[in-house]
Amino acid sequence: MSVDFPLSPPPPPPPLPPPAGPCSPPPTSAPKKKLYQTIASSRSPVEGDYTEACTLISRRESSFRKDLQWILANKYVPSLIQNGPQCGLVALWMAAQLQRPEPSVDMEAVVDTATSRGYTAQGEMFSASNMALLAEEVCGCKAELLSGGLTGENGTTMVGHLWGGQPVLIPYPAPLQIGQKEALRGNRLCLEMTYIVLPFLDDTIRYDEDCNHEPCQRGGHRAHWAVASGVLLGLDPGSVSPEHAQPDATLPWLCLAPDGCPPPPIGSTAVREVYILAKQGKSLRYQLWSLDAVAQSNEQLRTMDPQRANDGTRYVVPEGGMEAGLAGQVVLLHTRTLTRQED
Repeated sequence: MSVDFPLSPPPPPPPLPPPAGPCSPPPTSAPKKKLYQTIASSRSPVEGDYTEACTLISRRESSFRKDLQWILANKYVPSLIQNGPQCGLVALWMAAQLQRPEPSVDMEAVVDTATSRGYTAQGEMFSASNMALLAEEVCGCKAELLSGGLTGENGTTMVGHLWGGQPVLIPYPAPLQIGQKEALRGNRLCLEMTYIVLPFLDDTIRYDEDCNHEPCQRGGHRAHWAVASGVLLGLDPGSVSPEHAQPDATLPWLCLAPDGCPPPPIGSTAVREVYILAKQGKSLRYQLWSLDAVAQSNEQLRTMDPQRANDGTRYVVPEGGMEAGLAGQVVLLHTRTLTRQED
């Protein structure tokens, strides 16, 4: 006798796969670094009032007349590499570090304040007057605007300010950067020793591996800011008493001004040569510039770079343009004179 077993029902079909979601966007790459950012990322700043300054002077020792008495005064400012067109805001942040006690001001606060007050749109600062107002607000110290150029009485005032350990914010036209292929296309680039000669600009730019970004004369194109924190003076012999200065251990012809050193006769004919020590946001290094070169360069701030003016980006340009906003002007920070009471 046969026995019939009931058949089991077939298993249910497998569930349908979930619908495919939207394609994941390709991973975004980090913004390409500028040349100066790449260089700075592999270096560290040299700290100290005189350490780096003396090394810099020793490399250019043959440039200084040995029949003069040389004396150096400097207050170290920390370095900060800029991100985008923030050279003026970075210079202000560096200058603020000379306040004692150091202010609790970070770079983000400087940028936010400048933007909210309408002084900048992209980080640019095309007005020295606005820079002075911004400095007083974010640092809480007095800021003095000098106008009319950096020679004569203004030059004397600036040198005396630096001698007293107080910073100066200086706008100037920076030279063409290496790597700007659009500007160099079709033109011959000649490299001779440590200088790059650009015949089509009728201009000679000192160059080292840091792309100095030192002052030049290009009608204000590529306006840049630096903070000066020191001054090197070449004086008639005997202008400074040996008891008020100490010779450098490696450069016996160079004297270093200690804190409280009486100022030399800054406004007299005894001052033969003047250099300033400065930093800017595209290098960790100090740079040494002739005051005459800085004064001539500062006067050149007349027009915006045509490429920048026509790139479709909004910038805050004062009435009268860059010439009215920057030419012949610097900002002196009186870091010991508060404009507000601390909480």
